[in-house]
Amino acid sequence: MRDCFLYLGVFPEDYEIPAWTLTRLWISEGFVQPRQGQSLEERAHENLMDLIDRNLVIVDKLKSNGDVKTCRIHDTVHDFCKAESEEKEHLFQVLRKNGDGTFIKPSQNNQHRRICIHSNVLEFFSTEPYAPATRSFLSFSGEEIALPTEDIPKIPGAFELVRVLHVKPLVFRIFPLGLTQLVLLKYVVLSSDFKVLPEAVSRLSNMMTLVIHTSSRTLAIKADIWRSMVQLRDLRTNASITFHKKPVDGENRGGQHLQTLANISPDDCTLDLFVRAHRLKKLGIRGILATMNFDNLEVLNDLENLKLLSDDIHDIMTPLRLPPPDKFPPKLRSLTLSATFLGWEQMSFLGMLENLEVLKLKDNAFVGRRWEVGTGGFRSLEVLHIGYTNIVSWEASDHDFPKLKCLKLRNCEELESLPQVLADVPCLETMVLHRLSRTAVASARKIQQQILQNRGDSGRGRGIKLSIFPPYE
Repeated sequence: MRDCFLYLGVFPEDYEIPAWTLTRLWISEGFVQPRQGQSLEERAHENLMDLIDRNLVIVDKLKSNGDVKTCRIHDTVHDFCKAESEEKEHLFQVLRKNGDGTFIKPSQNNQHRRICIHSNVLEFFSTEPYAPATRSFLSFSGEEIALPTEDIPKIPGAFELVRVLHVKPLVFRIFPLGLTQLVLLKYVVLSSDFKVLPEAVSRLSNMMTLVIHTSSRTLAIKADIWRSMVQLRDLRTNASITFHKKPVDGENRGGQHLQTLANISPDDCTLDLFVRAHRLKKLGIRGILATMNFDNLEVLNDLENLKLLSDDIHDIMTPLRLPPPDKFPPKLRSLTLSATFLGWEQMSFLGMLENLEVLKLKDNAFVGRRWEVGTGGFRSLEVLHIGYTNIVSWEASDHDFPKLKCLKLRNCEELESLPQVLADVPCLETMVLHRLSRTAVASARKIQQQILQNRGDSGRGRGIKLSIFPPYE
């Protein structure tokens, strides 16, 4: 726990720290020890919550489900962590500049096994650094910087024994093949323009977390993660992944530890893949969703978070159809749909998902003039986001949305009104309306007033928070 706490000093002062990134760094650094009945991710989350409970870490933003999204530390705490780590614990070193503006080179006999840099990282590599003892290199420059091709070899050349490489601010025009020689790597986060992850990446058998931010719409992975990268727990990219090497029956090695896989192409959502990656907690699928066999999802018994992102929806002849409720993963808690152009009648399938708590409908996920909630009623739903749709009429009964806490509507400009039965939802706390019609805003204010009357004498609070943009008079 002490190392987890002091490690917070690697981030720049007043930095908004993503909780996901922080916990994966802790795991890759070896600060989180396994405990029977808990995954490494659960232990890391437990450590974070312990630091929050002790007021050593400040919650900055929350996810829709109430989990911590980002956090910060107070300046005094940051100074303490940095001083203790650099001077006493030798946990890490923050590289600084000399008076002439050049970086101080890390010495070859440097006791600090972790180096972080908070300013222009290109200037650092211009010094031809060589730090063979370094185990972790982290860059938190404020903006993305294209790494010149001639500087790419300097990274593996400088850090021969590196295990953690967080260089998100650096944009690699081509894949740095030298990284495949760094066989001790456990954690890599980088930005790129490339479209292919080469087969040589298969050498990185210790890899646990691999995150690639790319400007490309697709990413072809030629590396064999199913046979060689057996420790991989998180594989994330914003592109649509296609795997050149598929899982093979009888080779029960890689994929069994995967917790996060995003975003894969619909054609790669095979039964063999999901049987191998059966411990997945988060899954993102991006591409032509109508080509996907949704039945394969039902084997993911631990899946809690699913995102379906559609590409080129207007270029396909077959419209997308959602599967019946019994084909969805049984523990699914959060579902995001984007640009799927579904008809509102298919919402009845989602309304019957017993454990669904968060539903986000983005960029015309559903289209049509009228939505009648109907079957199911979303008995467990706590958060509902709807954005960019042409809905005009929304009808619900007093049995629908009994646990709804947060409603966000964005750019539903044709919606005439919100269901007045929302005033009877006992848990409703927040309504956020962004670019809705005046009549819809008026109906929301009426709901707010009715809730205030209903709860006025009940001891359950004094109404709900209503946020409106633009702020109509």
